[in-house]
Amino acid sequence: MGLLWGGSARARVFAAACALSAMAMGCGDDSGKGGSSAGGAAPEGGSGQGGQGGAPEGGGPEGGAGGGASTGTTFVLVHGAFAGAWSWDRVTPALEAGGATVVTVELPAHGADETPTEDATLAAEDAQLVPADLDAIPAAGFVPWLKDRVRRHPAFKHAYYHDFIRSEATPVDLRRYLVQESVVDGRFDDLLALLQLGTDGATKLEIAENYWDEMGNGDAAQVHTLMFSRAMTALAVTDVEMREEMSAEGLLSGNLAMLLCRYRETYPEAVGFLAVTEWLVPDRFSQVLAGWNRLGLDPAGIEYHDAHIAIDARHASGWFNNVVKPGADSPSFRSTRSRMPAGSDPARRSTPGPPAVAPASAVDWNMDSIRSVLVGSTY
Repeated sequence: MGLLWGGSARARVFAAACALSAMAMGCGDDSGKGGSSAGGAAPEGGSGQGGQGGAPEGGGPEGGAGGGASTGTTFVLVHGAFAGAWSWDRVTPALEAGGATVVTVELPAHGADETPTEDATLAAEDAQLVPADLDAIPAAGFVPWLKDRVRRHPAFKHAYYHDFIRSEATPVDLRRYLVQESVVDGRFDDLLALLQLGTDGATKLEIAENYWDEMGNGDAAQVHTLMFSRAMTALAVTDVEMREEMSAEGLLSGNLAMLLCRYRETYPEAVGFLAVTEWLVPDRFSQVLAGWNRLGLDPAGIEYHDAHIAIDARHASGWFNNVVKPGADSPSFRSTRSRMPAGSDPARRSTPGPPAVAPASAVDWNMDSIRSVLVGSTY
């Protein structure tokens, strides 16, 4: 069985070529010499040595002609983002003509599936939750419970930071790491700006204080997104790298952060997302600082990380006290999307922000728009 995953149009062309080449390697001439000229493995028992492979007696399975040696091969074709099974419409007939079985996969919220991308994303995230864990959330003492859960998560004091980044990472490794980090840290101020809509009292003031810190307390040169961009500049990270080195996991993280902060329905999840993010930053950035200094890199490039070791320790404390705790005491806060009773309407997310904000299309944000924000506005 072959599994081909297509992303961009260029990737799909490459994948199609791979599929057809795989078939060709299994197809001999009429004399039944089934192996490829490069010595590749011949399907259904061919040795593929020097083009002299193929089934005994010059035949394929059950003594059939070697030219049909690809019969029985199954190709599973998976399209890339913002495409559909139609991506393989021109490839499928060619594969089937060679005797292969072709399965084209339609990913959720793609192609003929009209489910909004955001709904599909949240459904996939919710599917990872364990109902028993949700039922175990205490009515009182939520913050200690949350911190205990985080301490037991693999991300807490992860070896990637404590061992690799701190002691082994090269400048190339740090470049790749910063690209992934950029999806949240590169535009953290925008997440806060979205999150504060509709809040009030001590909660709004706490978010506002965080935002003002992100704005450099009024000093344009100390705006945190600009400080972060200096790290990228110090390592000469290019726009091309931002596009090519960004992982799917990194893009998911950035898109998920934007999604959670954008809608009131997911406000509780957004609060938790940012609370844990800020709580983990001081330890993580301490390892990045150590690795940066070990390599003797430009001190100006590590200012953002160095400053946030103290800043985010203070932010996390204020966030837990003034944003998380008040919310945890609220029944509506605790009734998050992942705990909606059966029959609840998932379409309530049609209006981002408070009611005064006009409805937005469920698909007017995507990976490319996030990239354009990060690459076009920040670097």
